[in-house]
Formats: sequence, structure tokens, C-alpha cells
Amino acid sequence: MVERLHNVRPEDLTENSVLLGSPAHITDVLHNVQAAGFDEVILYFNVGLKPHTLVKDEMARFMEQVAPAFA
Repeated sequence: MVERLHNVRPEDLTENSVLLGSPAHITDVLHNVQAAGFDEVILYFNVGLKPHTLVKDEMARFMEQVAPAFA
């Protein structure tokens, strides 16, 4: 699994596998996912070897800027 992740190229990553961008963009993508009939997604914030504080900051930003659109 780790080797496979090391071999991932940017062109292999699409909106179907990775959400990157502004909170507005991520909200739009998740609304499209919701409109397609999905009512649950799995989010991983700790991808790679990021410091724990950065992961916590990203999670907090998601909860403040994206999650309210789905309350």
C-alpha cells in the first residue's frame, strides 16, 4: 500500500479521490456528491507525514468553513 501511494502521480488524483481547493470549492464538490445520492463520505486529513498540529488545524478549518453547509 505504501509503495502504491509513493507511485501516485498528480494526474491519478481526481475529485473522485482527493478534495483540494478552497472551502467553497470543496463545499461544491461535496454538494455534487450529495446530489448523486451519497449521504456519507470518509475524510482523511492526515495524509503523509504532516505534523499533528497541522492536521488538527485542517480539521478545524473544515468544520468551520465547510461542514456548516451540510448541517
